[in-house]
Amino acid sequence: TNASPSNTQTPEHSPTTIAVVKGLAWLFGSGSKTSTAIRETRTAYDLCAKRDNEESKFIHEVCRLSPTYQTWFQIANLHVWMVRTRYRALPAPYGKAFEQEFVNHFFLDIEDRMRAALNHKAPERIVKGYLTEMRDQWMGATFSFDLGLVGSDAELSGAIWRNLFASRGLDGKGELIGKPGKIGESRAVADGKAALAELPFHLYVFSAYIRRELKRLESISDEDVMAG
Repeated sequence: TNASPSNTQTPEHSPTTIAVVKGLAWLFGSGSKTSTAIRETRTAYDLCAKRDNEESKFIHEVCRLSPTYQTWFQIANLHVWMVRTRYRALPAPYGKAFEQEFVNHFFLDIEDRMRAALNHKAPERIVKGYLTEMRDQWMGATFSFDLGLVGSDAELSGAIWRNLFASRGLDGKGELIGKPGKIGESRAVADGKAALAELPFHLYVFSAYIRRELKRLESISDEDVMAG
C-alpha cells in the first residue's frame, strides 16, 4: 500500500532526513520569506502526494505499476518536480525559499510513509539506507526530467521510462526492474509482451501530460503561485 502517515503516530525524524533537509537549505539558500513559503508549499505538496491515489486506475491497472511505496514515491516525485520548475521561475528571494520548503515537505513525508510501510519496526540503519536511496533517486530523476524538459519528447520519455517504469523491458521480458524488499519490491507484469507493446503509448501519455501541466503552471501568475 501507499502507507499514508495520516493514520499513524508522527515519529521523530531520523538524522538522515534532518541532514538532507539541512543540506537542501544550504543548496537553495534560506531567507526571511520562509514562513509564507512553509504555509503555502504545504498545500501544494499535499496535492502532489495524492496523485497516486487519485489516478490509481490509470497508474496501477492501465500502466501496470504495482501499488507499492516505490510507485507512490515516483509518481509524487514527478509532480513535485513539475511544481519545482514553477517555483524556480519565481523572483529572488522567493524562488529558492519556496522550492526549499516544498522539498522539505516531500522528504519529511517520505520518511513518515516509509516508517509506516515498515510497520515502525525497521532498525534505524535500514531506514537510513532507504532514505539515502530515495535521496539519490530524487536527484537522479531531477536531472533526467530537467534534461527531458529542454530536450526532445524522446529524451523526456526516456526519463519517464527509467524512473516511473523502472526501465521496464530492459531484461527483454517486460518486467519491472527493482531491488527486492518491502520498500523496493515490484511484481512481474502479467504478460511481458503485451506490457511492452503498450509501453510506448503510456510514455506518450505521460510526456504529453507533463508538457501540458508545465504549460498550465507557466500561465499562473507569480502572485497566485505564492498565494497557493
